[in-house]
Amino acid sequence: MRPWVLLALAACSPSREQPPAAHHEGSGSASRHSIDLTVQYARISIRGVEIARSGKNLELGYRIEGTPDAVVPAEILCRVHGYNLIYPRTTSGKGPGPRLTALFKPDPFDDVPQICEVRFTLVSGGVPSNITNPDRVFAAPSPSPIARACFRDELLVDGACPEDSFPVAEKTNIDLLQGRPDIQVEHGKLELGDDAAVLTAMFTKHDIASQGRYAVHLSCADAGGPIVGEAAFAILPLDRMEAGTSVYGPVPILLDRKPKPLAACDLRIISRATQGPPNERAHAEYCVTTAAIRVGRCTPN
Repeated sequence: MRPWVLLALAACSPSREQPPAAHHEGSGSASRHSIDLTVQYARISIRGVEIARSGKNLELGYRIEGTPDAVVPAEILCRVHGYNLIYPRTTSGKGPGPRLTALFKPDPFDDVPQICEVRFTLVSGGVPSNITNPDRVFAAPSPSPIARACFRDELLVDGACPEDSFPVAEKTNIDLLQGRPDIQVEHGKLELGDDAAVLTAMFTKHDIASQGRYAVHLSCADAGGPIVGEAAFAILPLDRMEAGTSVYGPVPILLDRKPKPLAACDLRIISRATQGPPNERAHAEYCVTTAAIRVGRCTPN
């Protein structure tokens, strides 16, 4: 992959690992106050959880105690600019041992989130022997959280946020639904390189009835025939997101050759079954250029 694509991914990555920060449990500081969480269905402990602001970014810290094979990543959901925004998790190194930290820079807005919920999931290890059906609790690709914490008005507390913290638009609102794709793409930009494109945008999931894994298909007009490419949502968690949630970040797409700088490209978001016949379902169609994104095909059939 070209160096410019790697730079774009580094700049747009929704979460960045940071060196362990100084930690003072029980210090009494409102900005660095840490708590231990109530954990369900697992033989691990989640201790010293704290959130601090760095500008509009959020810095999360926590420590895992328990079986050495446990992997416990954290994901943050915040109410920002009218969106229920997920700040994606990373799983690498998220096990017992040293203090874990991550800096989340999740969106293109200037708003500072006022309420967020931190969700901890058990990706592997730590399932107690008295759970007779662990697949029910930790079924891929969306395991249930084993612990939650709510961050509101600079205070972090054990447990989920109130039920009305992350409202979802009513499906019965016809004016809202008319012409709206299953996957809504907003606040986006397209960058074109020699052999790849990077689409960075806000993706909002309105329908959870996918066939399986989501993918982006890009077809750019060219005199020598369409320039095409396809990519899965490798960085963004669209496959396991709930309806009514959004995520912001990049999708790199390898192309068979370089498009012209002002090429118009048809963007399709599809899903394919992971088992059985390779059924394909279309969820959205957009016309994208380096200057604009609009709903619908560039050249209608």
